Amino acid sequence: MSTEKKEDDIVLDEDDDYSDEDDEKKKVKSDDNLLYKYSVNIDYKKEQYAKFIMNSLIVDKEINLNIFRDFKINNSVLTVLYAANSADELRRSVNGFYDMLIMASRALNSYGTF
Repeated sequence: MSTEKKEDDIVLDEDDDYSDEDDEKKKVKSDDNLLYKYSVNIDYKKEQYAKFIMNSLIVDKEINLNIFRDFKINNSVLTVLYAANSADELRRSVNGFYDMLIMASRALNSYGTF
């Protein structure tokens, strides 16, 4: 096995920690000035179920920097807010959210707890 460096080899910078600091600076921080908003409240009957679902969904980062999203729990109710300046971008993000919500809810249900 050769250890020679080829022209098309990928060279990783040792200082690169793969952080999203630059993306975080560009990301929308509030829904205040955004034109389109979508909010949904889902009652999971128990707060621990709502937390399970929220924790399952929140790790799936929103890749569109122009979308604002927020997750909150009040007792057993999970509230999710999406906002954007483009209805099409909002639709795509909300559709992706529902795909993941269905999968997380099925996982919770498969343990007979829901």
